[in-house]
Amino acid sequence: DEPFRDQPMGAFCSGSLVGPDLIMPAGHSIKSEYDCNNTKFVFGFGIYQEGVYPQSVPAVDVFSCKAIVGRAMQGSGADWALIRLDKTVTNHKPLAINRSGSIAKATPLFVIGHPAGLPTKIAGGASVRNASPAGYFVANLDTYGGNSGSAVFNNTTGKVEGILVRGETDYVYRGRCRVSNVCANDGCRGEDVTKISALSHLIPALENEQAEPEIIFPPEPPVCQESAKAGIGTQFMNQLKDMARSGSPAQADSIDNILRLGENKPVRVR
Repeated sequence: DEPFRDQPMGAFCSGSLVGPDLIMPAGHSIKSEYDCNNTKFVFGFGIYQEGVYPQSVPAVDVFSCKAIVGRAMQGSGADWALIRLDKTVTNHKPLAINRSGSIAKATPLFVIGHPAGLPTKIAGGASVRNASPAGYFVANLDTYGGNSGSAVFNNTTGKVEGILVRGETDYVYRGRCRVSNVCANDGCRGEDVTKISALSHLIPALENEQAEPEIIFPPEPPVCQESAKAGIGTQFMNQLKDMARSGSPAQADSIDNILRLGENKPVRVR
């Protein structure tokens, strides 16, 4: 009854390319310099023709670990690693990530990785169940051991929202056989995904990536004379209002709270 039962298993974890020479796996997949020195990172372990299973990959798609750029494994929280490869990847494009620092409940998701070490699988139809935990969110993704390190994508934007790191028990016994543990979309514990914001500061922006414009505030008014302070203060507030009208919604909210503080009004919390 198990799909893919006749396919080869060749991976122990998953990962994704987020820079020309940067791979993003789970922190528990690469724990030490020993792991770095003894792990190969392979692209292209997938099925490209029905019934033809991979037995090897080209040497050009095999890379070694040069260094661990960063890593965290915080109990039941964030779990990630960032690996610098021994050479630049020229035949695969890095993935774009969500740099907003936030994700909402019910955000539609899909995941790409190697469940149970199988050739690449894509699983969609999932969504965020709980976005509130620090460092990770919970989703109803269809993932297994071997998916650790899989990139979890926003189905609307196509950007990476996080890294699959742990979840529900994969198999249960049916008589003397182990079979997949099937859960309802709102059942079981769900799958935990490290939020990309935990390590986005270490991932360089892509060449064609448009970052959120930086808010550059006008200079503060001088305080040497009360009359000058009052007049330039009004000008400063008007400049802020103009910036709020022309900026992004997030910038407008930030500027609006600054204005409300200047008018001794309570700030708005979203």
